[in-house]
Amino acid sequence: AAAPAPAPVATAPVAPEPVLQAGETVAPAKVHAAEMRRITQQPARPAVAPVVKTPAPAASERILGGKQITPQQRVENDYRRALGQLQDGRVSEALAGLQQTLQLDPRHQGARETLVRLLLEAQRPDEAARQLQLSLALDPKQPAQAMMLARLQLDKANGGAAALDTLMRSLPHAADNGDYRAFLAAVLQREQRYREAAEQYQLALQTAPDNSVWWMGLGIALQADNHPAQARQAFERAKGLQTLSPQLQAFVERKLVQLTVATK
Repeated sequence: AAAPAPAPVATAPVAPEPVLQAGETVAPAKVHAAEMRRITQQPARPAVAPVVKTPAPAASERILGGKQITPQQRVENDYRRALGQLQDGRVSEALAGLQQTLQLDPRHQGARETLVRLLLEAQRPDEAARQLQLSLALDPKQPAQAMMLARLQLDKANGGAAALDTLMRSLPHAADNGDYRAFLAAVLQREQRYREAAEQYQLALQTAPDNSVWWMGLGIALQADNHPAQARQAFERAKGLQTLSPQLQAFVERKLVQLTVATK
């Protein structure tokens, strides 16, 4: 049986294309009119809504709680979180947090100094020394850290040379620091560089003329450098200030006796 014919679909009447006979031509105006009818009778395409692109966060920003934060804000957030963990007694977590803070910002001195203190309290001096070396490599203008690193280096066998190198690197940034110069003088004296030690003690005493311990150190350096008369004057000044401990006072008095005998 034949299939039923499909129902006719109503369409808009379209003007038939002109059929040309042999040798027949169509005026351009007629062709244009036919083309216009074909275009206007085609169904209109729906308008496409414009696509609005939302800019992605910059590489220097991150999303946190629906808000964009800068790298520096992230560093401070990590640092404060580590301090909170430390206050709660979660030392291992605080150590990890401080190390993460320094990975993001190696120049964060608050995190560096806190981390060094925790490592020293945990009896991990080698790691503390490495942290101080990293910090001073980035910024040598930190006399306090240089002195701390030098003390750790002095605890090592033959660590005097390393400690001296550390102190000399930061010396230009500690010109008016008497404690720094006196500590440098003591290290120079330990390395038997007595003349340089005496010079550093003298510069230190310019900042604190009544420091009896530094006068005693100057006397030791001068005596070792074969300047007995000047050494005696330094020891006498140290004794006269009456601020030495009993043990050091007795040491200075013995030195004065030795120098008196030697100069006669």
